[in-house]
Amino acid sequence: YAGDRDHSFRGAFDKALGEREGGGVSLRGSSSSPNRTLLGDSTDERDQARHRQKLLIIQRDSDRQFIGVYGLMEKFKRALEWDTRISVHDEDGHPCTVYHDFNRADVVIMAHGFSGSGVLFMRENTQFFEIFPFRYFKPTYQLLSQEMNVDSTYYEESKATSLSRMPLALISTDTCMSSPWCRSFARGDDVILCRAMFDQILTQVRKHGRQLQR
Repeated sequence: YAGDRDHSFRGAFDKALGEREGGGVSLRGSSSSPNRTLLGDSTDERDQARHRQKLLIIQRDSDRQFIGVYGLMEKFKRALEWDTRISVHDEDGHPCTVYHDFNRADVVIMAHGFSGSGVLFMRENTQFFEIFPFRYFKPTYQLLSQEMNVDSTYYEESKATSLSRMPLALISTDTCMSSPWCRSFARGDDVILCRAMFDQILTQVRKHGRQLQR
């Protein structure tokens, strides 16, 4: 990707969305959300909601799902005191929903999948974390993240989450990735954000936030 071309595309996309919404202005950084109703809130409460930092967990609708995703959401919510929510992949979902989800998020965490292309719509200096199943590692969106100035980190599960894939422990990730059959088999496993991985992500998010405040 050429940097200028990517940023021009994202700018054009913002402009088109602004016109679609009726105002003819960019929706980048907008805090109004079609999925959240603030009726009855005071002006101060609405302002606080708009400026609260946002963490988004992308949950796939079939394989490579986060096991215990709602408990994971609550753990991040308690640890960071951010606006934390889950977006479940929907084949029939509107593209504008994908844009808004990624564009409003300060941090996106997801298992490997095509939804990672949404990094194209993330704001600069935000963070993207992608979790890979055991013995499968292919950071497809790394270059795109760099071009969009999004801080990206990639983790591979340390063990299989299904009994049928436990024999993969007998080979290396490189060996598995060299085999089309093994790649296909390994990539279908679900993922667990273990305590060590959770703590590492939490540390990176906090460190990144302190650096931006300097």
